[in-house]
Amino acid sequence: MNKSVVSVFTLSLAVAAFLPAAQGCSGSKDGSGFNSSSGSSGSSGSSGASSSGTSSSGASSGLFGDGGTSSSGSLGDGGCAKATASASRAPVYMLIALDGSGSMDHDPATNNPNQKWKAVVPALDAIFDDVKSQNDPAFAMGMFVFSDQNDQSCNFLGLCNGPYPQNNDVAIGNVDGPHHDALRGRIDGTSPKDGTPSQAAMSGAYAELNAYKPAAPVPANGKKVFVFMTDGVPSDQNFKAANAAALAAAALGQGTLTFAVGIGDFPSGDTQSYDPAFMGAIANAGGTAPAGCNPNENANVANVCHFQVTPGNKTAAQLTAEFIAAINKIRGQVASCEYLLDKSKTGTVDPTQVNVVYTDSSGKPHDLVQDPANGWTYDDPANPTKVILHGTDCNTVKADTKGTISIVLGCKTVTK
Repeated sequence: MNKSVVSVFTLSLAVAAFLPAAQGCSGSKDGSGFNSSSGSSGSSGSSGASSSGTSSSGASSGLFGDGGTSSSGSLGDGGCAKATASASRAPVYMLIALDGSGSMDHDPATNNPNQKWKAVVPALDAIFDDVKSQNDPAFAMGMFVFSDQNDQSCNFLGLCNGPYPQNNDVAIGNVDGPHHDALRGRIDGTSPKDGTPSQAAMSGAYAELNAYKPAAPVPANGKKVFVFMTDGVPSDQNFKAANAAALAAAALGQGTLTFAVGIGDFPSGDTQSYDPAFMGAIANAGGTAPAGCNPNENANVANVCHFQVTPGNKTAAQLTAEFIAAINKIRGQVASCEYLLDKSKTGTVDPTQVNVVYTDSSGKPHDLVQDPANGWTYDDPANPTKVILHGTDCNTVKADTKGTISIVLGCKTVTK
């Protein structure tokens, strides 16, 4: 077999880190709209593949070994793999609202300074760095900070109450170099200041997400996600858990998922300073609570519905690691298991000759079986536009932020 006929389009899984852009393949096109070149390997997004040492070329990625046989034993037999269809993961639009209230730099329950702000800033910086490194327009991000030193809504008394976001906040967009620098710049040069205007923050976030329209290079038809990070009970005293839940539920009805990241002592001995039930209500109504959780939990952290970060006596470095873990879990949860087949060239896909290969972060390929329970299926077998992962395969791929997915055309589909 001449290995140069194999061209595999590799997709990154990293969330923002894990969602690479679909790119065109080199070589001439036949009438199908697939790559039919016999002289060049396919082009791919660089970040996820390079992180695992995987090339976009089938020959160098290890998907096809000597004699054209797949490393995992089922694809490439007899040199069948000849072409690829452009594909990309369904996009995500994420907006983060970060609490910049005074308690982020001071714990009112103990009247002592704490490490919350010192921890969350480098954690978010690391997330922004990671998303930028993936160079993936299919994972767009924005952020605003409320009640911090640079909050433009603060009045002459120092009280901050929105509206949010503001001119110096960062709208949702592709995390390229300038956008990355704007995200970091919004939090690197400020510090906590005033109260916790949660109602204004949540209302502003949902308004921005509802109005958001992706522009190139960010793809359309994505999933909208709000991440609310706060350490306190709202300073607007009439805004209770039920009110926050109602906002989150309404947003869910309009297609926006809400994640709540609560930052405070757990169990909370002073629910006037930090109330886990307030955060639990938001996550529960926002469509992101795990099955069987208790939104009112204030004893066993394993049962909470939100993401809980408990400062305690932890160092800033320890808390930074917890923040990064929480955001990465959110990124994993919103990662789509749907891969779009680009048929813009008016070509069609032969549904009997499509295979899906998952290459894990160590570089080992795994052929995924066509199976609606724990494998993959088409959205429409008669006229497929998507490949959808299910069950354990979906969970495994989403959890491996440095793994890659390849859509391989030309070989008989591997079925259960």
